[in-house]
Formats: sequence, C-alpha cells, structure tokens
Amino acid sequence: MPHRSGGASAPTTRAHANMKDSDSGNMQSRKFAVGQNIILKQSALHRAPPDTFEIVRLLPFERGSPQYRIKSLRDGHERVVTESDIA
Repeated sequence: MPHRSGGASAPTTRAHANMKDSDSGNMQSRKFAVGQNIILKQSALHRAPPDTFEIVRLLPFERGSPQYRIKSLRDGHERVVTESDIA
C-alpha cells in the first residue's frame, strides 16, 4: 500500500511564481503574489497620498499585463490594478 501524506502542502509564497493565463493557456510570469504588501506608483492620475495595499486575488491578464485585486490596509477599500501600476 503506498504511503500517503495527510498534511496539506504549504502555500506558494514566491513573488515570481508563474501563473497560467486562463484566456490563452500560455504560462506567463507575475512579479507579485497573494498576501504580499505593495505600494502604487505615483502618477498624474493617481495623486492620492501613498497607501499600502495587500494583494488579495490574482486576476486574468489584460492585454498581456497581469492584473491584481488589492485592498487598502488603511481603510479597507479594494480596487483592481495592473502590474505596471505597482511600485
């Protein structure tokens, strides 16, 4: 009888984990992982004071760019950003 491990495997925490693009089936790389804290880049469109966000969900690639659902650690609001929006 084969030996079976009863424990669950540890979650992947590598920031550069490869994630599958569900639309095309291609393997594409992401720089950030769920649970990681990030800060958004400052831009002409994003002039709010700096805030720290937590990545709460990986979303499908949009026009070749990974998307993330993020949550503000300051006030809890959530939004969707592309990888290029993250500092």
